[in-house]
Amino acid sequence: MRGEPNNVPEINSTEELLEYYTETRSLKGNKIQFAWNYLDTFLSNKEYEFEDMEETEVNEFAEFLKRQDITQKTAEKYFSLISQLVNWYIVRGKYDYNPFEMAKDELNFEYSKGTIKREVQIEELREAISNIKRPLVLTFIVLLLKTGIRSGEAINLDYRDIHLDHPISEVMPIPRKEIRQKPDTIYIDSSVNEGEISNGERRTCSNKEKSYRAIPIDRETKNTLAWWIAMSSPTSSEAEPLFRKHNFGMGERYRYTTLWSLFVEWSQENGWHEWEGDLNVTPHWTRHWWTTTLRREIDEEEVQVGTVKSYVKSLRGDTGNDVIDLYTQDWGDQRWIGEVHRNNVPNLLTVGLPEDHYESLTQQQ
Repeated sequence: MRGEPNNVPEINSTEELLEYYTETRSLKGNKIQFAWNYLDTFLSNKEYEFEDMEETEVNEFAEFLKRQDITQKTAEKYFSLISQLVNWYIVRGKYDYNPFEMAKDELNFEYSKGTIKREVQIEELREAISNIKRPLVLTFIVLLLKTGIRSGEAINLDYRDIHLDHPISEVMPIPRKEIRQKPDTIYIDSSVNEGEISNGERRTCSNKEKSYRAIPIDRETKNTLAWWIAMSSPTSSEAEPLFRKHNFGMGERYRYTTLWSLFVEWSQENGWHEWEGDLNVTPHWTRHWWTTTLRREIDEEEVQVGTVKSYVKSLRGDTGNDVIDLYTQDWGDQRWIGEVHRNNVPNLLTVGLPEDHYESLTQQQ
């Protein structure tokens, strides 16, 4: 795939290649970053170089996509976006040919219907979570399992999107107006797009469109978030991101690929992820686990409007009708909407985080 670049500056890494491509074409909110995240993970796992990919490696990547928690349509789109990137560089002399285009006619992206998800018992999850050593990983995994939000939505969370009825709130900004009257709640802002500035910071991934929602959190989730926030480093970002770095690049928001990789590493340690197999536990898997668990635990009589299914779908951000507005935004005095979730999401921590720990850390801020 290699060539001799004519008018392309010297590029020393695949990250620079993607950055030059997106900036030159002024791509904003484009899905190429999501496609690239999967490709980057594939290349790292196989120890391949992007420039050395031939049709064989391209076919392997296609099979890799089929084993991820994405739809057939999404896999085809991601493959096409990367092929477009290569074509763009071919015109500018960087590459000789496009193995993605060559392999496309032979590929079969047809997925089997009714994909089976790995079942992990709550006792197994609790044990695996109790063995996590890094606060970042613990907080990220607990948040996904407890709320059913997408990993990109978690990464895009700012302090203003989190309203905690907790002493730690003293070092946080006033919550955004959508949840100001809803303590112990997080808010998902669907206006956040990759490449665009949101809350004073240019974002590296997007939230799903038309998926605005407020999600109630239980005591365990609140305490985990408070614990993480209490030890978080200062940041120069106006947005004050929730998931920020503590070492190199201190205060900067973590990228999707980093947290995705850390999650998968944890999954592998517990025997739940095999690159060449199926039934992998990934960040997206947590949405399925959360959905299945809530539908099983919630009694129909607890949901005063609609059904358990519609209630859970609204918290997932899957619907765009009036029901989602009632369940996740216009709570009013209907406290049951938050209580149903808090009462039915399972506890995940075998040992609680001590309350005095938060207060001591808060005083050090």
